[in-house]
Amino acid sequence: MADYIPMTQEAFERSARKPKSGTRAERAWYDGSAAIHVQLNNGVVIGVPVAVIPELAAASPSDLKAVVVEAVGLSLYFPSLDLDLALTQLLSDLIGLESGPQRAA
Repeated sequence: MADYIPMTQEAFERSARKPKSGTRAERAWYDGSAAIHVQLNNGVVIGVPVAVIPELAAASPSDLKAVVVEAVGLSLYFPSLDLDLALTQLLSDLIGLESGPQRAA
């Protein structure tokens, strides 16, 4: 059995830094307009209608307002629902990708 080696403070801080590349969420919010808004690190802001996310069907406005960006910008978390939505999967589902980008024939 391998020995347990605790993570050093330096390693912890390094792991918590945001990656320098890739599209990620910088912030997310709900303003009562029936959509969750997400601002990406490339400046794009998207509005995702709550109605198209089945996991949010029974969510109250206060549940939606509590949305936070986690996992260095890769997920949206709704604490009161204990719901974590992967940003890449959410976006893929919205535009109809089954398993990654499709190539033109």
